[in-house]
Amino acid sequence: MTRSDRRHSVVSPRRVERWHDIPWCHDALRRASLPRRADTPCRAYSASRAFTLIEMLVAIGIVVLLAALTITASISLVQRSEINRTEQILKQLDIAVQEWETRADRKLSWGVDKIDDDYVPFDITDGTPHVFTVSEVLKRIRSVPEVRSILANIPPEFVYEYQYDGADPEFPPWLPKTPDPTDPDPFLQGDKNPRDLVYAAGKANGQLAILDAWGTPIRAVHPGRVADPLAFSEDGLEPADLDGTIRIHRDHDPDDPTYATEEVYGVALERRVLFVSAGPDGKFGTLSLGTLPWCEQATEEQASDNVYSYEPDRHDPEDY
Repeated sequence: MTRSDRRHSVVSPRRVERWHDIPWCHDALRRASLPRRADTPCRAYSASRAFTLIEMLVAIGIVVLLAALTITASISLVQRSEINRTEQILKQLDIAVQEWETRADRKLSWGVDKIDDDYVPFDITDGTPHVFTVSEVLKRIRSVPEVRSILANIPPEFVYEYQYDGADPEFPPWLPKTPDPTDPDPFLQGDKNPRDLVYAAGKANGQLAILDAWGTPIRAVHPGRVADPLAFSEDGLEPADLDGTIRIHRDHDPDDPTYATEEVYGVALERRVLFVSAGPDGKFGTLSLGTLPWCEQATEEQASDNVYSYEPDRHDPEDY
């Protein structure tokens, strides 16, 4: 056989078998798709091994982390959905009041509102407990058909009607048997049972409460009457807010917290009624920069998740 023939000759199987015995030839044989003896040891062709304990712990940790992230995201989406629903309810209440004021050609008044030296009948009763402020507003504005059409946009599950027949009363959970030291409504902190006070007088029967997405009644804050430019106090002119109104608390009885809605929930702006939800925690707290003398357990932190029909100003005792 000539040298050229030897160069082009086919490698014999015997010679290939000897290659299997050379460790560094294993990868080359695999890439070349050449057959290999079944009894030849090679790590690349070994059977699949089981997970180690560390690998299993790492895998479990990853699964737990992903589950936690998913649950957190789901809770956040639910809370955002509840906030959106509450904001829509507050918006409908705000629109309903504006519609009433447009058709009445005046603002919704609290007590006696002096306009152009003429007194007009009040719309909201003096001394209304905070928990019933929305009920008072609705009692006044529901007489207008166009307003009722707007209020009909509020889903029925967020509307509660007070009923009391004297025999088998069904009390709503927001009227507790015992005082609530964290609620800034003085009515819910009295020595007597709020349920008895309300239903004994029959004032709540047939009235409506509008609930937020967490089942707490929404409250209303009236900006107060229009300041009289001819009226004077000991310090000069009447101490009016920027919108020209006198806060009910100062105008009526500074020592009676029943009227201190703006001091508690926020200062109303532009003579607009402010609607407030207590948010997910169900506690209104206070936006006052100072501690409420009649409710020291109402805090700014509790008010941090409140939902408003519009952003109010904060009450500063030093400025008013």
